[in-house]
Amino acid sequence: MISPFVIVVYLGRFPKSILKKVCWIIVWSLVYQAVETIAYYNQSITHHYGWSLTWSFIFNLITFSILPIHQWKPWVAWLLAALSVTLLFIIFDPPIPK
Repeated sequence: MISPFVIVVYLGRFPKSILKKVCWIIVWSLVYQAVETIAYYNQSITHHYGWSLTWSFIFNLITFSILPIHQWKPWVAWLLAALSVTLLFIIFDPPIPK
């Protein structure tokens, strides 16, 4: 989960050029991946239903890509987020509490 202060720093310094935007998204995804990897190997977190560190990195890339879209067109970001969540439910088929 992205903390509010991280969003401010991430979006406040979001670059203008396409190449720098891509690099910015990858850098922040790698930072979050490093934190999760440490937590995973410390056994502070566990993965279930087929989730892995690879899926976490993909999730980070998607999340950090959607954040600047939300500033531009919130409804597009919400649509992309809903699509992402739907795909995750289809791929991982987690049990839904009754």
